[in-house]
Amino acid sequence: MHFFLYEWTTGGGLVEAPGGLPASLLGEGVAMVSALGSDLARIDGSCVTVLRDPRVLQFSLPGCEIVDIISSAAHHDEFERLAA
Repeated sequence: MHFFLYEWTTGGGLVEAPGGLPASLLGEGVAMVSALGSDLARIDGSCVTVLRDPRVLQFSLPGCEIVDIISSAAHHDEFERLAA
């Protein structure tokens, strides 16, 4: 089973926004994705894919595929591809 795990702030939703990511949203997003991603990765036969803004270095997601998003166009394309 393939899981596409997505959260806006950490997943590239703000990839072209100037400056850093909002600290409170970033902390909450990393916590949610890390917890759920590690749980889903422990399911036998699972594949977990997560989008990541390259400014988010806090992810520790063993067993998950991480796709770095470098532009709004890449965000749109990867989201569409993985959600299909």
